Amino acid sequence: MITKTFDKYHVVNSPRNKKLFGVFLIILLIIIYIIVALILPPPKIKATESSIQAPTANTPAISWPKDQQEAIGASGFGVLATDGEQKSAPIASIAKTMLALAVIKQKPLSTGKQGPTITITSKDVELFNTYFAQNGSVVPVELNEQLTEYQILQALLLPSGDNIADTLANWAFGSVDNYLTYANNLAKDLNLEQTHFADASGLSPQTVSSAQDLVILGENIMAEEVLAEIVNQSKVTLPVVGQVGNYNTLLGQENIVGIKTGNTDEAGGCFLFAIKNKINEKDVTLIGVILGATNRNQALADTKKFLQNNVKNFQFVKVAEAGQVIGTFNTPWGKSGNVVAEKDLDFLLVNNQKPDLKISFDQILPPQNKGAKVGTATVTSGMAQASINLILDNKISKPPFFWKIFHP
Repeated sequence: MITKTFDKYHVVNSPRNKKLFGVFLIILLIIIYIIVALILPPPKIKATESSIQAPTANTPAISWPKDQQEAIGASGFGVLATDGEQKSAPIASIAKTMLALAVIKQKPLSTGKQGPTITITSKDVELFNTYFAQNGSVVPVELNEQLTEYQILQALLLPSGDNIADTLANWAFGSVDNYLTYANNLAKDLNLEQTHFADASGLSPQTVSSAQDLVILGENIMAEEVLAEIVNQSKVTLPVVGQVGNYNTLLGQENIVGIKTGNTDEAGGCFLFAIKNKINEKDVTLIGVILGATNRNQALADTKKFLQNNVKNFQFVKVAEAGQVIGTFNTPWGKSGNVVAEKDLDFLLVNNQKPDLKISFDQILPPQNKGAKVGTATVTSGMAQASINLILDNKISKPPFFWKIFHP
């Protein structure tokens, strides 16, 4: 009988088994490589820009009044042009527009609604007496009189009640001090760098702003439908006082639809105005400011003359058309996709300005669907700015299987 001894070490380390193990290891590594190659995301890609330039306007220079400082802008664009040193200056009752904006943000009100009711207290009657003694602009009130939020905003913005300003601030914010904290924080949020509120009514000469800041504030006022509606009312009827008129006596002239006048010894005559007009067949809301006129009537007269002389000195230029190719994505695996303007990019210009155009593309990670936002086009001139989204005009798919395998 022959006895064979099993040699485990010999079997495992036989040349044949070593060869099989090597083949298995290679196959395993290949499988792992393929799995990793498929799992890893494709490379990010960035578009190349097509040649595109913003055109220059062809308009006469703006003719400005001889007041302390002025500015003109438009809703959706910001400040288009300024005159005089743009610096902090008293703004009188224009300050009440910030209060109105703050109240709408704190106590939202829709058009067609009156909102909550405010009951006049003995403190509110005292406020009337105090401002009346100071020869302020006041709206008479009575104890237990009731005004809706809409009515008290009318009393604030049309007859410009100084007493109403404090009453409204107390109602919406708990105190005038609380309102001032809110208003100054809101001014920072709106990038009103030359603006500070020291009171609710604007009687204080420490309540200041600049013409260019007030254009931005005016944009925000006109963006609130309720406020835009109120500042375009020539007269209203309120409880107790009856019919009151708007100090903005230019309403309806030169297409003026707002916003607020002001007048104090320190501020002189001030006017933050808005007009609705057509420029190159496009509806535009222009917003302007005159600060430091001799008095309110002079500010109004200067505004009327300014609009008569300059309303045609604005021009839209077309920077890009909807669907226009702005750039192209070319993928390493041979696919491409055009980047196009999502909509027309029209820009409002004055004074023969040539705007700056900046194209910014995102780095994208495929796949990306048609219509995906992949960048922005921004045009600026001075402080004015407008932008549109740039989108893909076709889908960019993931790289194919074999490309990923051979391009880890």
